[in-house]
Amino acid sequence: MRRKGNNRKNDSNVRSVEDDSVSISSSTTISDFTTDLSVNDLESPARTILDEFDQAVDDLSEKKSSVRLKALRQLLEWIRIRGESVVEILQGSSSKIDAIYEALLRFLQKQSSSPEVLGATRLLSILSFFDCADSSQYFEEYFGELNQLVTRNENLEIRCAALAAMALCAVHSSCIEEEDILNFTETVLCKQSDGLPVPVALQVSALTAWSLLATQAQASEILRRSRERVFGALAKLLHDPSVDARVAAGAAMAFIWECAYEVNPDLEGELDDVTDLICEDQDIGHESLNKLKELVRSSSKSVSKRDRKEQRGALRTVLDWIVDGEPPSETVTFYGGAVLECSGFRQLILVEALRSAFANGFPDAPRLHPRARYARSPTATLAFCRTSMLCYIHILSPFSIS
Repeated sequence: MRRKGNNRKNDSNVRSVEDDSVSISSSTTISDFTTDLSVNDLESPARTILDEFDQAVDDLSEKKSSVRLKALRQLLEWIRIRGESVVEILQGSSSKIDAIYEALLRFLQKQSSSPEVLGATRLLSILSFFDCADSSQYFEEYFGELNQLVTRNENLEIRCAALAAMALCAVHSSCIEEEDILNFTETVLCKQSDGLPVPVALQVSALTAWSLLATQAQASEILRRSRERVFGALAKLLHDPSVDARVAAGAAMAFIWECAYEVNPDLEGELDDVTDLICEDQDIGHESLNKLKELVRSSSKSVSKRDRKEQRGALRTVLDWIVDGEPPSETVTFYGGAVLECSGFRQLILVEALRSAFANGFPDAPRLHPRARYARSPTATLAFCRTSMLCYIHILSPFSIS
């Protein structure tokens, strides 16, 4: 099982790819917080946007829940689709951002299964991308509430959304230790967390969050975690009936495989050499590879034709990397003409985090965010520089930009 040429070695210095989608998808949906707004709908005069934005912020404190919910939806869509105007408003008024963050904290503290709590987690995820006043001071308080939502809330969609918000806040905030959140998502993934039982859909969300956080960690640390318990959990998910679980597990395995080649670029490509680095039991590595091959060939009638197609496509990409050393790639064209060339699973994980957070605003919306926060690591900052565009998206590792 030799690799083609020097694909591994040439790719070993590329930091590859939450997202949020090869796709690592959560079982959650955002339908409850998607309106009919589009970019064209938001082309109103700046004064009107400011007035409407002020009203939406005020409505977060209204007594009627329907008014508060509408305000959450408006803010979420405005930031996703027309971030430039909204973020400039936030940058110019610390009182507005304080009002939003305080309202979000109130919603989260309810610890209910209401749409408001789901909306608050969604809005918190997208706000984590921006350097708005002293936003980091709130994230420590959010962590405790989000933790409770994940472990105690009975609404699965809220539990999944809380995990996503927790991971994005950890990546973007300087006051939260990423390792703490990585540990937490890992316990959920491995079904070792306190509280309510962990269904497969929550495991998949935990894996998505874990993968995003893992892109910011050293490859050697990820291999240590993989050997201790993560790879074993992925092997079990690979055997789950859920296509989402299988695809997520396969992509995460491929990412861990990348980490093995980052730590030791001179690996000759023999399976035993790699499995020694990623799991304690070589048999699990061999069984997982055989299972991946089986799933790619699967024609089971118990799985819909659409799901079989998705499973085959995603897992074939995984096998192309693991068996043949061919890394996945994706080209993203942003509004204004900037082209992002992605290579490898690490980069795809990061792009998927953007795609998931911005939803219907991706890939156009990121160009509208000229003042996103810098990451703690200088190597994790991506700058698009065009004639009329300057945009910093801070969670992305070095890419090829044209």
